[in-house]
Amino acid sequence: MKIVFITLVMLALSNTLWADVIGKDGKVNSVKPLQAGDRCPEFVFEDVFGKIVTSKDLKGKYLFIDIWATWCPPCQDELPFLQMLEEKFRDKNIHFVSISCDRNKQKWQKFVKEKNLGGIQLRMDEDWSFMEAFGNRKIPRFILVSPKGKIISPKTSRPSESGTEEMLWSLKGIHKSKKR
Repeated sequence: MKIVFITLVMLALSNTLWADVIGKDGKVNSVKPLQAGDRCPEFVFEDVFGKIVTSKDLKGKYLFIDIWATWCPPCQDELPFLQMLEEKFRDKNIHFVSISCDRNKQKWQKFVKEKNLGGIQLRMDEDWSFMEAFGNRKIPRFILVSPKGKIISPKTSRPSESGTEEMLWSLKGIHKSKKR
């Protein structure tokens, strides 16, 4: 019985690890994942209102990017914390960009509107190359990008984690106001 259990656990782990190296097209991802200091890949995604938003539109401010999905419980758990950060950093030199990997556009739009999600809400539709460039298909995933488009952290802490808020306040050009 122990051998069967251990075998099943090993198979499950190998499938999890394999899912991280196999791209959506079924090919092995052999490209090295993006690291701190690399240029953030450009993207062109549709927002919740149908407007096309590109990474070029957002240059000049820090980007705190959340890759998520409506069907992901850990992603949903982060939403209240992300909303608190968005409020605390309103009018600061930072965009909060949520990029959904939901395939169902209507379900995503409905969820964003019902939950009154702020920030910049985008959906990657069928083009997962932005997410895959970071070498991870697990969500939620948070990425921090400089105003010049360089990756500061390809896997930054979650909004719910202690230290995330202070890390954002420490960014050059982001100043704490006396009222928080």
